[in-house]
Order: sequence, then structure tokens, then C-alpha cells
Amino acid sequence: MSYQVPANSPYVPCPRCQGLNVTPVKFTWWGGAVGPRILKLVKCQQCGLSYKGKTGQSPTRDIVIYTVVIFAIVFALSLLATI
Repeated sequence: MSYQVPANSPYVPCPRCQGLNVTPVKFTWWGGAVGPRILKLVKCQQCGLSYKGKTGQSPTRDIVIYTVVIFAIVFALSLLATI
């Protein structure tokens, strides 16, 4: 399903309830303050669904990729610190 960004909003409507009252997510347990900004994550104020504000898609796959990449970077840095 394809969603279009309304002219008066920078985000697509909620894919669950079609609500337009969405706000950017500021902080998450998995990405701190940076992760939600990278993914353009928003939360619908009507039904509570969090989704990617530019596409309306679920962020699950991108969250997993983000978490794995951050873990790999931290792991590599910890290996370098022991040398």
C-alpha cells in the first residue's frame, strides 16, 4: 500500500487509523535520541502506532539493521581498545 504525504504535513497519515495527528518520536530504548531521527520515526496520537513518517511502513527491519550495525561498531571499537 502506498501513502501520500498531505500538503500540510511532513508525514504520511497513520497506516492503521489514517490519523493525521502524528508527532516525531524523540527517544527510544533501542536507538536513544539518534535512531528515531535517522528512521524519521513518528507516533500516531490517535492509535499509538509508531511508523516511518515518510513511507508509512513498519520500522522493525530498519531497527534490527540499526541495532546490528551499532553493535558491530561498538564490538570493533572494543577489540581495537584491547590492542
